[in-house]
Amino acid sequence: IPFSSQDYQLVIPVTDTTVEQITIEMRNNDEEPFTQTLTESYITKISVVECNDKLFVGQGDNVLITKNFIFRNFSRKLQEGILITTIKLNEDGEEQEFPISVAWLNKPISLRNPEFAIEMLKYIEEEEKVSNLLDEDEEDYQRELHKFWKQYDPTPDTEYNELMEEYYSRIDYAALEFRGISKNNGLSTDRGKIYIQHGKPDNIERASDTRGYVVETWIYKNLNQRFVFVDKQGTGNFILIEG
Repeated sequence: IPFSSQDYQLVIPVTDTTVEQITIEMRNNDEEPFTQTLTESYITKISVVECNDKLFVGQGDNVLITKNFIFRNFSRKLQEGILITTIKLNEDGEEQEFPISVAWLNKPISLRNPEFAIEMLKYIEEEEKVSNLLDEDEEDYQRELHKFWKQYDPTPDTEYNELMEEYYSRIDYAALEFRGISKNNGLSTDRGKIYIQHGKPDNIERASDTRGYVVETWIYKNLNQRFVFVDKQGTGNFILIEG
């Protein structure tokens, strides 16, 4: 299941078409389990074909009729990790348990190491706050990072935090885009820092000054602000001179 701001449906096929309902229990990491009874369903006929010791859904004579129960409006409340799912047929039927991975596809690289992700808060937070977070036990870094960003979550009823994703996507972009010819870390450059704090500018203007230096001006219309950078060495390392 993708860890995402979008909501996904889970379709659970049952070969016994007389089943009226199923009960599904989900345990996500160390969170309290939640349980729901499903009655919405539809019946389909599929053909299962065996090829090279594997089963494929396709065309053939071996038709399988399944009753497919639909689980809606649940995925946005899931955290990354393993989702232990238990399915029970009817009220007194058999139970089956299986794990489902909840994975953040295209997760920002800078967010994959909790310690580094906390360190990167230095561009928007006081040094003391960042130090306090790093003083926590290392095994608690992920929890503390989640807690920090939760207070700024634009959709607090879901687990996916769009603002956190945006911030660390900026970190990734700045690290690569603003390295210059010297291939230094783009995060330490003036353009990198401004990009991390304010995002992509509405307009970028380039010109040469009277000394022949390349001047780059970033314009943010909503902020009514502009930042002017100059490349004095011709290496792509633009220094902030105004803003």
